[in-house]
Parts: sequence; structure tokens; C-alpha cells
Amino acid sequence: SPDPANWEARAFHDIFHGAAANAGQPAYNRPIVSVNANNEVVLLQATGDVDRLEDVTAENRVISITEELTFDATGAVIAVGGQLNWQITLQPGEQVTGPLELFESNVFFGSFVASNDAVDACQVGFSRLWGAEFVGNITAGNTPGEFLPTGALDDGGTPTLNIGPGDLPTLENRLIMGVAATRRPTCVDFTEPTETDPYLGSRQAYRVTNSSAPVFELTALLGGRDTAGVAGASIEEFTRELVPPPAYTTSRAYLPVVD
Repeated sequence: SPDPANWEARAFHDIFHGAAANAGQPAYNRPIVSVNANNEVVLLQATGDVDRLEDVTAENRVISITEELTFDATGAVIAVGGQLNWQITLQPGEQVTGPLELFESNVFFGSFVASNDAVDACQVGFSRLWGAEFVGNITAGNTPGEFLPTGALDDGGTPTLNIGPGDLPTLENRLIMGVAATRRPTCVDFTEPTETDPYLGSRQAYRVTNSSAPVFELTALLGGRDTAGVAGASIEEFTRELVPPPAYTTSRAYLPVVD
């Protein structure tokens, strides 16, 4: 309806279904809204209280859900539901610490696992990096499908859902506050051909003769204790090359306009 007075909001999925009434955790970042191959709305949402990183008991979740609409004979929507594509239940004390990042049908995010070591005060926890296909393997009916590892995070070529300190030691005692899919600058070669115009005379112009393929990377900043053992904190950058999309936009020339 164009009249906001006729709008309403309804809950169509409980992220903490099957858990106790007081088990729910907040979601600090907005959900990602996209569409699948059938042009159906897909929502991705993660939970975590970034103001309580030391909570070793909280259990958080990450979900992918497809909106399901029911229509009447006139085409009006009479019911809204959700098909749970997949659900990741993080381990106790683990939470997503930044916005989800959607790139080429894959969702990436970082999480932090608080340490419950009551003896060693130097152990604050560790971070993990995640990557999964944003819709996953949808099964028939209302049974949740499987989340599919993207394989983009694994150095050995084996598909994996997440990597932790065992794969990347710098994730120990480090905090990841979000990840981003970035495109590195593209290198190009130019020539300066001479052109003769009957009205403007001779002139030279730049022309692109060669350009390198774009490189896409997953990037994250790791904050925490210096990994070299030196007292104090440090910031490190994590990067991992991603599979480029099948199509992308490249500027080949620019046209000036004089009014």
C-alpha cells in the first residue's frame, strides 16, 4: 500500500527456535538482503553482542532464509513465511563480530571465540574466518539444506567452511572486526597515437592497449597482542584471493563533455 498507515510487520522466523526463551542474542549488524536464481528474496543474518566479547556461555547463530509468499486468486499476498536454507550454530562464547560480506553468491564473515581459561590471563580467545554459499543445498519440504563451503579460504584446495588458529596462527589472541571483498587496482598500458582532424588539426590521445585481469581479495584487519611476543598490541592485515566473477565492468576510455 502507498499509505504507511496500512503497513504492518510480522515475525516469520525465530533465529533461536528450539532454544530456551532467554537464549536469544542480539544482532548488531543489519541483515543482507539478496535474491536467488528464482528471484526470491534471501536474507542472511548473524547474531552477537560485541559489547560482551568475554561472555563464554552465549551461543550465537548465522542463518540463511528464503522468503516464501502465499497468494490468493487475485494475486494479493495473504501469508509470508520462510524456508530455512541453512543454520550455523556457533560454539559457546563465539559470536560474529562484524557485518556479513556477500560476494559472488558466497557469504564471508569473521567470528571471535572468548577464552574460558581461568588460569592463563594472557589467553583472551581467538578468531575464525568463515565462507559459505549464501543459499546452500536447499532440500525438499521445510528441512534445512546444507551450507556449502566455498573453498575460497583453503590454501590446500580443499573446500572448508572456516579456518582458525590451527590453519592461521595469527588468529590466536586476535580479534577480527568484519571482512570485506575488495578489488585491487588494475594495471593498464597506454599508447599515444596521433590523430588528424580536419577541423581541430593534429592531436594525440591516450589509448588502452593492454590491461591486466582484476584481482579480488577477501581482506580483514586483525587486532590484538603482537604475535612476535613483544609487549603491546598490533594490527595485521589478512588477505586471501577470491575467484573473480564471470563478468565485471572495466573502463576502457573517458569522454570529456564541454557545455
